[in-house]
Amino acid sequence: MNFKSQETEQKLRGAYYTPPKIAEFLARWVMGINPQNILEPSCGDGVFFTALESVSKKAQRNRRGTLEGIDIDSKACDKLYRRIKSGDYPRLNARVQCRDFLSYCLINFNSEKCFDAVIGNPPFIRYQYVGQDAQVLTERIFKLNFLPFTKHTNAWVPFLIQGLQMLRPGGRLAMVIPSEIMHVLHAKPVRDFVLRLCSRVHVVHVEDLFSAGVLQGIVLLLCEKRLKHESGPTVIGFPEVKLAQLDNGVGKKLVETTRLKDSSLLGRKWMEGLLSDTEFAVYKAASETQSVLKFVDIADVDVGIVTGANKFFLVPDEVVSRFALHKFAGPMFGRSDHVRGVIFSRADFAGNRKDGLPTNFLQFPSASPHRLPPKVREYIKSGEDQGLHKRYKCRIREPWYCVPSVWVSEISMLKRAHATPRLILNHAGAYTTDTAYRIRMRPSYVGREKDFVGGFINSLTALSAELEGRHYGGGVIELVPSEIERLVIPLTRAGGQRVQSLDVAFRQGRRVADILCEQDAHVLREVGLSREEITTLHNAWLRLMRRRLRAV
Repeated sequence: MNFKSQETEQKLRGAYYTPPKIAEFLARWVMGINPQNILEPSCGDGVFFTALESVSKKAQRNRRGTLEGIDIDSKACDKLYRRIKSGDYPRLNARVQCRDFLSYCLINFNSEKCFDAVIGNPPFIRYQYVGQDAQVLTERIFKLNFLPFTKHTNAWVPFLIQGLQMLRPGGRLAMVIPSEIMHVLHAKPVRDFVLRLCSRVHVVHVEDLFSAGVLQGIVLLLCEKRLKHESGPTVIGFPEVKLAQLDNGVGKKLVETTRLKDSSLLGRKWMEGLLSDTEFAVYKAASETQSVLKFVDIADVDVGIVTGANKFFLVPDEVVSRFALHKFAGPMFGRSDHVRGVIFSRADFAGNRKDGLPTNFLQFPSASPHRLPPKVREYIKSGEDQGLHKRYKCRIREPWYCVPSVWVSEISMLKRAHATPRLILNHAGAYTTDTAYRIRMRPSYVGREKDFVGGFINSLTALSAELEGRHYGGGVIELVPSEIERLVIPLTRAGGQRVQSLDVAFRQGRRVADILCEQDAHVLREVGLSREEITTLHNAWLRLMRRRLRAV
């Protein structure tokens, strides 16, 4: 877990500035409707001012309206103000206000104030990192717009919400937005809000663009607000361009020629919009095949053991020996380097111990400390000296060192994966922390654990993980229990017959794409898919996986 005190000042401000090519691309798009009044709600030191001036100059256009910039950073505003005064923007009637955009929105919420265009790169800050005043303002904006509020939100969300609210009907909005708008669950109300207010939306993916400072994939969101009496479903497109194409007209043409889709056909997320019509049809048909089931129909998913202080409760043999903790130590695994295949055996556990990994989970009794052996009391005292007993998960239980909900599942699944998730047969009876999920077969499928684990690795399931999951820094894929439950799994005898060879393949470090192809030939062929359908599913997964990992 990251704490506010550990983050950089730049990350806490969410100040990641926009490459000029991106700014000018967005400026050209909003200027396509010849806007008279433009709002830049997070103007910084003026990259979008410069882009709008450049576009106006190339079009030989002298603006009669205004460009209004707002930013809370006084140094950036002073710098931009000096540039305005020195005549850097002769074609723009530009002005800047140093203030909080959210408070500006609330003051003008019921006014007639609106803009022809909104452009910018809003701050990317986790809700718990913003100040208390900003948290209150954010919640009020959600409430005033009749949107459900969650503390999982991010600072960019109210900027997008209010940017659209302050846009006139028929106006255009262009923003740099984290790619999480495509896939995180808590962004669904925002996605629905965008589609409700807009008639046309483009979510532009720039293949070779990655904000390294924020470790965050981004998209360029282009919206046209619905006219007052306009009806019909919103159409949405997902063009993909390269950074070099943005300033030579190719990017504009790709956006304009991208096939738009009826947004009502998309599911809870926008990820299905990345599939071609053929891929979508094959995926839907395969998901409804008789031998293909939803994960939730086969098994239950529970979080792993929540310790509140993993480094204290998960320790190597050396710590067990030093404090005589043998009586309280049980086998465990919790990271990808702890388990190399799809089976975790006693031999794997022994190998991890030999490598000095933290393979022991400490389960202390609820007895008072004075009833425990001296060495154990010393170890517990060492945790208190570190202040562990004051951490939230520890302080809400009594005693703090007694971890609740400790049980072992026959199958586990790590929360995060690189290429694709996998299930793990827990033959060692090992505990898992909340870095993994505990999975139990439903009564009607008990005895088919191997079929489940072996059948889980295939291109159809891998593609469903890309569509249902989410990704963050570095591109790793993560799924929460409700997303796991929606995965589609071919449950066949072929899957069970493949477990041993599958385990060997992962241990040998073979390419996951090659492993999937081999699995598909057995598992997906058994459920009745043709070679052409299998190839379509595999190529769709490969493209989305590479997109997530920013692979060329």
